[in-house]
Amino acid sequence: MMKPMMIISVVVLLAIGCDLHRAGPGVVEVEEADTEHLYAVLMYAQHCPSCSMLDPTVNAVRGDFEDEITFLRFDMSDESTREAARQSAAEHGLKDLYREHENRTGYLVVVGEGGEEELLRLSGRHEEKELRAEFNRVLDSL
Repeated sequence: MMKPMMIISVVVLLAIGCDLHRAGPGVVEVEEADTEHLYAVLMYAQHCPSCSMLDPTVNAVRGDFEDEITFLRFDMSDESTREAARQSAAEHGLKDLYREHENRTGYLVVVGEGGEEELLRLSGRHEEKELRAEFNRVLDSL
C-alpha cells in the first residue's frame, strides 16, 4: 500500500509535466524534461565556523534557483543528524556522495543527478552576488 504522501507527490509531479520512469522495483525517478537535475549539498555541522558563514548566504539565494537546483543539508553535528543526512542522501540517490563526504563539513558541493560529477565546490564566506554568479555559471554550462 502506497503512503498518502507518495500518492500526492506522484499526482503533483504528473500535473506539472515531469516525466516519470521506473528505475527498478519500488523506485520511481523524476526527470526534468530538458535539463539535468542538480543538487547543492551543504556539508554542515553546528560547531563548524565555515558553515556558519556559508549557510546564511546559501539560504539567501536558494529561492532564486529552486526550480533548477535542489538544496540539501547533510548535517554532521551528531549521530542523529548524520543518520537523517544518510536517509536524505538515499532518498535523493546521493548515497555515494554522502559516503565520500561523510563527517567532513564547511563547504557546499553542486552535483548532477546521482552525485557522480562535482560541478562546483565552495567554502568559507561568499557574498550573495558571488554565489548567484557561481550557480548561474554552472547552470549555463549544462
